[in-house]
Amino acid sequence: TDPKPPESLYSNCFNVAHSATEFLLDFGQYYSEQEGIRYLLRVIMVPAHARALLNLLQTAVEECEAARRGER
Repeated sequence: TDPKPPESLYSNCFNVAHSATEFLLDFGQYYSEQEGIRYLLRVIMVPAHARALLNLLQTAVEECEAARRGER
């Protein structure tokens, strides 16, 4: 295991595309109409991993919202 944490990237915009065999997730930054969107990272994965990511994000968002409501 690499002891160094992975590189961090702030993203406030994203796009998702897919084919029959893979998903493409683009992460970028948007600050103004003049600057537009600057995509910085593309993550490519098979549909099974996209489903796993979807489930993981769903659980994390539900936990975050519950914590904000004081339920946790």
